[in-house]
Amino acid sequence: MRADLRERLTSGRALVADGATGTQLYARGMTPGGCSEAWNTENPAAVTDVAACYAQAGSDLVYTNSFGGNRWRLGHYGLADRLEELNEKAASLARAGVGEDVYVVGSMGPTGDFLAPLGMLEPDEVQAAYAQQAAALVAGGADGLVLETFAALDEIAAAVRGARSVTDKPILATLTYGAGLRTMMGISPQVAIAELVEAGADVVGLNCGDEIDVVVPVLEAYAGHGVQLMAKPNAGMPVIVDGQPTWPIPPVDFAERARVWLQTGARIVGGCCGTSPAYVTALAKMVRG
Repeated sequence: MRADLRERLTSGRALVADGATGTQLYARGMTPGGCSEAWNTENPAAVTDVAACYAQAGSDLVYTNSFGGNRWRLGHYGLADRLEELNEKAASLARAGVGEDVYVVGSMGPTGDFLAPLGMLEPDEVQAAYAQQAAALVAGGADGLVLETFAALDEIAAAVRGARSVTDKPILATLTYGAGLRTMMGISPQVAIAELVEAGADVVGLNCGDEIDVVVPVLEAYAGHGVQLMAKPNAGMPVIVDGQPTWPIPPVDFAERARVWLQTGARIVGGCCGTSPAYVTALAKMVRG
């Protein structure tokens, strides 16, 4: 039986996260551009199978199929009134797939809009929205929560505060950085981690992004703030081959890069776009070896 995730995070041992979710669902028949969260009720067996494959490959923690499960993104598909149902189902399906020894982490992505004055959103409503989603994921059995693929610091900080207002479970917070060690909104790692720790994040890191070489300098910039660090980048910058995106870094090479991330201070390593169970197998072999 798994230990409490917070205890596991502070044990000093590295954790292996999962890989990409969307591409695994596409491989099982989901139409690109559709609402992946709808598959939690329309094709639950496929969602469970993705989680099971990552657990079997060696993941210590697996994300839920709920990245776009906030009220705004679901609203694009006319599904905002089913938010609680779809998020609870996402967590329960992940649990069914991974069993009792692997952690389930509730995935929450950006709103798709900006906070004022750049956009129409206000901090209080963003905080309330992520509290709503977080509560549903916890109700479905999530061991922790992750805010991932954010670029705007005000948005992710409000999201962390919202999640923290409804649970004391561990919260992971990851932004996406470019070659200049800034997010799309110009946020540096040093500024981001200070704000996220203050907001209540237990783990801070980076995910996604086409520039895998930024992982080490971002982790170095994060150092010294008293929280665990994580890295879950893409498998490099994709190129189009025969009309399909192809990622240039194979599993074994990705795992060797992750060895350096661990040496730089990361305690959770995984993959984002372009990664699959084969990448997790390579990561798990490296970490446990």
